[in-house]
Amino acid sequence: MYRIVTFFCVITTLFSCQNDDELESKKAFEGDLTLSTQLEIDEFVDLGFEEITGNLEIDSDPGASMAITSLEGLSGLTKIGGSLVILDNDALTSLTGLEGLLSVGGNLNISINKVLNDIQALNNISFVGREIIIQVNASLGDLNAFGNLDDIGGSIVINSNPSLININGFNKLSSISGDLKIWSNHLLSGINAFGNLSSIEGNLDINDNTVLPNLDAFSSLSSIEGSFKLKNNNALLNTEGLSGLSSIGKMLEITHNAALTKLDGLDQVSTLSDFLIVLANPVLKDLDGLSGLTSVGNLMVFSNEGLAAINLPNLSTITYQLIVLNNGVLEDLNGLSNIDYVGTEVDINGNASLTNFCGIQTLIANDFAGSYSVYDNAYNPTQEDILDGKCD
Repeated sequence: MYRIVTFFCVITTLFSCQNDDELESKKAFEGDLTLSTQLEIDEFVDLGFEEITGNLEIDSDPGASMAITSLEGLSGLTKIGGSLVILDNDALTSLTGLEGLLSVGGNLNISINKVLNDIQALNNISFVGREIIIQVNASLGDLNAFGNLDDIGGSIVINSNPSLININGFNKLSSISGDLKIWSNHLLSGINAFGNLSSIEGNLDINDNTVLPNLDAFSSLSSIEGSFKLKNNNALLNTEGLSGLSSIGKMLEITHNAALTKLDGLDQVSTLSDFLIVLANPVLKDLDGLSGLTSVGNLMVFSNEGLAAINLPNLSTITYQLIVLNNGVLEDLNGLSNIDYVGTEVDINGNASLTNFCGIQTLIANDFAGSYSVYDNAYNPTQEDILDGKCD
């Protein structure tokens, strides 16, 4: 009751200093507003506000007799200057009532709403000034919103929604100023979104989506200015959906993808300033899909049980480290024969079938002066052995 009284005291105070003409023209609620009961939301529509200049938080008061079940009282709202936070509402099933909302100046955060299953009311939003965060909504099966979004000033995070099967929408969005993170949605089997997305200024992280079969949604993506991490996607078979990707600014990490057999679609990427990490992909056969690489900061290939070849024919420069560890069926390094410079370290060990080091002859012969560590392979030549032609 205290919250309701406080809310209406604020409104009364706001109106008390205005004449009738001013009231008629007044459409903006100045400042931040928290709505915690159904009564507060139902009464809001009668006040005629089209805009909230600050933040709007919709957060059910667990002790209230009228839990929030509907947002229809917000049907006149078109603009929020600050953030929109819809948090911890145990009885709210849809966002019906927000169809008129066109812009959010700050973050748009929809989190921990246990029975929320429909957010399509957000389809008319065209601008979000900062991040979109959709996480830990236990009943959300279809993310069917943001069809008109064409401008976002920060990241998009879709995280830990245990019932999420499909991501739809976002098809007017051509660039993301921050990161795109799709994490830990264990039933996610389809992404029918991001059809026009061409650039990500931050990172692309697609991690822990247990049944996601492909990356076809990202066929228009050409540039990632940060890093791309593809981790723990157990049903992912290939990366063919990324065939338009030509630039990754920092790091490419491909780890723990249990069904991933090939990396087709990444062959236009030529440089990585930081790391190429390929780790623990048990049925990955080769790195042919990365054949366009010419330089990387660090190359780390380890614990890929089925990896038979490291085919990087255009790779000439590794700024820091070349590390090849514990790849059980790898027999040779012939796919590295174009490398003529490694800055600090060559570490090749624990590859039980590796007998042929002729692929790094050019590197060793080109006055390699860094740390050289080769052991626990089927053959372990010294640098002198390689220079003397005893490379296999």
